[in-house]
Amino acid sequence: MGKILRQIKGSVYVPTLSELINGCGNYDFGFWRGGSTKWEAWIRKAEHRGDVKEEICAIGTTPEEAVAGLWLKINNKKLYETKF
Repeated sequence: MGKILRQIKGSVYVPTLSELINGCGNYDFGFWRGGSTKWEAWIRKAEHRGDVKEEICAIGTTPEEAVAGLWLKINNKKLYETKF
């Protein structure tokens, strides 16, 4: 379970890496280290024949940062798609 950080005005919840990964949805998911200071996280939506329909990725300096960036991209995309 993540932890709660106290700030001057309220609290902030910091999820664990497992919680971030689960929050990215039920897609093909992966992350890898690209060099000594870069991590990349990605999801892929594939057609039934295996052709990649869509791919979203994010880069960070830690696995947590990369997966958090991916989660933000996924959820911003969902928010944008539901506005219209």
